[in-house]
Amino acid sequence: CVGFCSSGKAYYIEGGDAWDNQKILGDANLRTRYIASMYWAFTTLSTVGYGDISANTNTERSFAMFIMLIGAVVYATIFSNVSILIQSFDAEHSRLRSKLEELTAFSSFYNVKPELTARVSHYLELE
Repeated sequence: CVGFCSSGKAYYIEGGDAWDNQKILGDANLRTRYIASMYWAFTTLSTVGYGDISANTNTERSFAMFIMLIGAVVYATIFSNVSILIQSFDAEHSRLRSKLEELTAFSSFYNVKPELTARVSHYLELE
């Protein structure tokens, strides 16, 4: 994780306490610090927010990241399905418009009676 790497470099270069070396993680091992930085990244990217209650152990952080990932997948699936539904409505409308334009051109070219053209147009709209 870039955040973890940059905070470690800041600690060594600037000689101060980076965010992951402060009291929050204390003298945690490399794995715990990495999971904490990944948790921060997932929380930030999924816009869940940090809130009053946050994950403190590796198990809690891993579970929270998993749930955030599931939430992102569900959101993306719903969004794509709604998008496909809107496109299908537009495609049906375009197809109907095209058929009606062809009917109008056909009727005027062959001098079809307006009453018959209206009946065929009504039929196409009901289809």
